[in-house]
Amino acid sequence: MYFLSQTDLARELGVTPDAIRLWRKRYPDFPEPDSWTGLDQVPGEDADARENPRENSRSVPGWLPGRLPEVRRWRETGMSGQGARADLAARELPR
Repeated sequence: MYFLSQTDLARELGVTPDAIRLWRKRYPDFPEPDSWTGLDQVPGEDADARENPRENSRSVPGWLPGRLPEVRRWRETGMSGQGARADLAARELPR
């Protein structure tokens, strides 16, 4: 089994990896990752960080490949507010 990284999602959506990181931070309804890696690799990591991996900046999120359509739908319909479309346009990669 493998997972898509933020970089993989960015490539599939035609945006930068920074856009994925920003969307995850800015929009709480962005699809949650299916896995987190790296938590057990961090010496001295406490139990709270393992229970709340989103708060741990050293953990790496991953999405199952079958969820790519869900992330695409979110991009098309889930972003709200006036700044959302400007944010999207500013972070799209040139074609």
